Amino acid sequence: YLFSLLKLGQFTNYYKDIQQGLNVYLRGLRESEKLSNYRYAAVFCGYIGNIYKHFGEYDLAYEYFQKQSIASEKGNYKKGLSDSYINLGNLKGDQDSWEQAEEYYKKALTLSEEINDSSGMSSSYGNLAIVYDAYGYESEIKDTKKDYFRTAITYLEKSTDLGEKLKDSVGLSINYNTLGNIYKELGKIEEDAGLKQKLFSKAEDYLLTALTLSTETKDLSGIAWVNSDLAKFYAALSDLPDISKPVKAVHIKKTIQVGLIAMHTAEEIDEFMVRLNTSKILAEAYKEQGNFEEALNYAELNIQLQTEAFNEEKTKAIQEMETKYETEKKEKEIILLSQKNSEQELAILKNKYFLYGLFSIILILLLFSILVIRNIRIGNRQKTLE
Repeated sequence: YLFSLLKLGQFTNYYKDIQQGLNVYLRGLRESEKLSNYRYAAVFCGYIGNIYKHFGEYDLAYEYFQKQSIASEKGNYKKGLSDSYINLGNLKGDQDSWEQAEEYYKKALTLSEEINDSSGMSSSYGNLAIVYDAYGYESEIKDTKKDYFRTAITYLEKSTDLGEKLKDSVGLSINYNTLGNIYKELGKIEEDAGLKQKLFSKAEDYLLTALTLSTETKDLSGIAWVNSDLAKFYAALSDLPDISKPVKAVHIKKTIQVGLIAMHTAEEIDEFMVRLNTSKILAEAYKEQGNFEEALNYAELNIQLQTEAFNEEKTKAIQEMETKYETEKKEKEIILLSQKNSEQELAILKNKYFLYGLFSIILILLLFSILVIRNIRIGNRQKTLE
């Protein structure tokens, strides 16, 4: 029964009915808890948390990922615990809390190594690479930036080795895409012309390999993202100093070609961030090409998408504030109700003690009266006998 609910949730999610999928997973979680089946409870919590993360409900996502950890520990389910750490790491990564993300990924890696879970190890290595890639982007010191990127490459190579053994085409495509982006960044900051060219050549090879894998597996999201990153790569080549006009024109043409593929694929599957990033690249490319009409069209589209993103963030912030207000309001109401109940309980207790005291006094007076009457009667009898 629990397995059927899990498959039903996966099925509805696959066909983009995410809300219905969420309802199925919540039902599965309730049933798992009734049966004290902690492993299934952990799995359902993971799916629920990821749906909330998808909707940007980070507090709820964190709550269910924590529940996933607790259920996994109760069920001695180390794979589930490792997965919960990966989920928590991904959540922190989405919030740009990279140090916390790194801690969770390292915990996941330790557990995966302990149970010899190759898939978990590959995922953990890949995620740690993303963390160090982010460190590299954020660093303003060239040598430090290079060190971070090289560490990321080391993790990616480990992840890729395992991914090839597992024949994980989707994971490999992501890894090759990330490797391509990192080698592109290393090429941009490299001063030696010969080494710069080698780094850019490696970047292109990895990006094209990623595209091939995404195409073979018909991964539309992967196709959209890789083409967008290829557009960014060719745009970076066109911006290099000391290149001839014909070479620059070739790079701009390639930027537009792959950029348009990225845009059309992203529109087909509603991949908002690809459209946002690529529209900006295309606006600049068309401007460089001298096609100002198309440059204006994509610049306007980019502004429109930025506005949508801003409004969405603003709406989300307002919703978070409202949720926080309602939560605090409920907490205060609970505290006031608790205080009121305590006062009522105290009053009832005082009344009880008063009644007990009054009853005791009456009882004492009654006993005393009985004793007095008894003594009087005894005295009268003695007088009569005399």
